[in-house]
Amino acid sequence: MDYLNWFRKQEFGCAVCGRKSDPHHLTPLGMGRDRKKPLLEHWKLLPLCREHHTELHTIGSESFEKKYCNIWKDGLNFLIKYLDK
Repeated sequence: MDYLNWFRKQEFGCAVCGRKSDPHHLTPLGMGRDRKKPLLEHWKLLPLCREHHTELHTIGSESFEKKYCNIWKDGLNFLIKYLDK
């Protein structure tokens, strides 16, 4: 949870357009899970604005990556920033 909290406080711009963003979990959390518990999924994040977050869920990760960026590589770069702090 420390990384998720740190990530939210950074106020990163969207990885695609730079607008205000929220953390997008690169691996789905699934319905009904307690999102307040420490989860491995909280370590795999990418900042996306609401528009691009919705688009990713609509077209899928593979199509989104072809159109914009390597979401896993970019997500890893944010984790590296956290570990280097």
